[in-house]
Amino acid sequence: MYNEIKKNFIERFVNVHFRYSVVSVKKHVISKMNDISPFEITPVNKDVSVVSVNLGNDVKFDLNLIWSENPNGKCTLYKLINVI
Repeated sequence: MYNEIKKNFIERFVNVHFRYSVVSVKKHVISKMNDISPFEITPVNKDVSVVSVNLGNDVKFDLNLIWSENPNGKCTLYKLINVI
């Protein structure tokens, strides 16, 4: 059951609103997710490659965020290319 919830969350929320987002700070994507999601989303590790989604009542699941890096002259840009 939780795998189906996770799959729907990825397909209907993350992929629709955030896949292919380009940012210079990965946590900005997480901040925006929290702004429009009814659920709490928190980074699990420092490089924001895993986030935890809290559905309430101790129901949580983790999402693995796959980023590509594109360093340019002033800063590195990160693109969210996949979520699993």
